[in-house]
Amino acid sequence: MIDAPGDFSMDDPVFRKLDIHGESSNNILAISPYLEQRASILPYLSLLSLLVIGFSLLAVISHANPQTPENILKNIPLLGATVLKNNHLKNGILIKSLGTSVQSIQGNREVFLITGVALNQNPVVVREIQVTSKIYNRDGKEVEHQTIWVGNTISPKIIRGMTVEDIPQLQELKPLKSFEVPPGDSIPFAIVFLKSTKNANEFTCEVVNAQGEI
Repeated sequence: MIDAPGDFSMDDPVFRKLDIHGESSNNILAISPYLEQRASILPYLSLLSLLVIGFSLLAVISHANPQTPENILKNIPLLGATVLKNNHLKNGILIKSLGTSVQSIQGNREVFLITGVALNQNPVVVREIQVTSKIYNRDGKEVEHQTIWVGNTISPKIIRGMTVEDIPQLQELKPLKSFEVPPGDSIPFAIVFLKSTKNANEFTCEVVNAQGEI
């Protein structure tokens, strides 16, 4: 049997009505003061200072010994090889002793030849070097361009016995895996142009790619 509900006094603590305008209003906190509070910037300044100090030390070490940072990056798993594949090594390859000539090949065909020497001025061994050369006519328009791998088997001596079909294939070949240019060493190269160069007036030659030992 369940007793019928009786009358409960409003004075009972459970049913006491809160007076939001009375003393209990002291427990209600305004939001605005908390919104006006700002987070401290000290952690951000500390992080920025550490980054500046770190990059400054890295710059000093790189200037004193350029090979040290590369050795550190090389040991980073997966990322090291990718980071080292950059363009700064090509700026350390000096092209010198450039010369031009016209040579005859098989089939009584004449080709235009550019020869030069690539000097490794980097403090590390360089294994892959690509050189691009362009020929321009008197109007400044490009006649032909060729890109070769330094260290391939093309040389002025063997060109005479080659055909027009053989030269492009040979120019596209990479050098042997054992090929390397230590710091301070140089390697000769030759670039063959197959189109008619009777109107050739100017040419350019630059290093477009260089990869170090990884």
